[in-house]
Amino acid sequence: KIRKVRPYRGVTETPRKVQPPQEESQPESEENNEDEIATTSSLKKSPWLNAAIGLKVANLWAQRGATYYNALYVSPIVYIGIFNERLQFFGSSLRYMDFLVDDTLRARLGVEFRDDNPTIIFREPIGFRNSRETALESSLTLEWFIPNRTRYFAEFDLVAGKGFQGHIGWFGEATLRLTVTRLHTEGEGTLIQPQLFATVGYGDAGYNLYQYGAGAGQAGFNYLSFGLYIISPSRIDSSFPVVELAYHQTLGPRKNGSLVVDRPTGFFVLWRFAASLFQVD
Repeated sequence: KIRKVRPYRGVTETPRKVQPPQEESQPESEENNEDEIATTSSLKKSPWLNAAIGLKVANLWAQRGATYYNALYVSPIVYIGIFNERLQFFGSSLRYMDFLVDDTLRARLGVEFRDDNPTIIFREPIGFRNSRETALESSLTLEWFIPNRTRYFAEFDLVAGKGFQGHIGWFGEATLRLTVTRLHTEGEGTLIQPQLFATVGYGDAGYNLYQYGAGAGQAGFNYLSFGLYIISPSRIDSSFPVVELAYHQTLGPRKNGSLVVDRPTGFFVLWRFAASLFQVD
């Protein structure tokens, strides 16, 4: 006879679920890492409070196409950044900046005192071309960071400004920057980033008269500058290049202004160095 075997009614083994094979996690590519670290502002990883001091050294002192002193120029740098670098005190300027659209459009509102009195100038005394009154200016800057697969390959800036002391004129600037390459040190982010740039300036009659002197008091484009910036966005905001190599010239009737007529062009080499005093995260 064939006996039927009854199923065992005790504890039975729970059938094991077959787990699908898991894909090994792949490390982020260098390109993705670059996406994380090559931001131009570094706002998200900046300390709440940052203070630094340093020096600015240049072969001449020039602003907006006007050469103030054609001699070695040295100036101290005092920098304080608050609220993750959104509020910046830099020398004689105070600026607030923040992004308006994701990480591509940033606005910067600032006030600044400008003059042509040197901190340290070698081999050239104060002369007739340095007779400008100290100016108090406000400005609004829009910075458009143009992304691609390596985060930002270009930047376009527009500046509109107004004088309240020294002059009451209006001025503007447009700057295009093109990133040449990015040089990295492992684990340190984008340390060195060369950029080609070109800037053109505009002023109304009042501003051009103040900046370039008698004979330049007509509204119009006032200067052109182009050259090379070297920035270090993981160390300091891109609006303060570590190195500037630039040619500049005054444009149109402005080059005949009494304060620049003998120096309508110039080649500018500037180096900024700053060391951190303290940080509060």
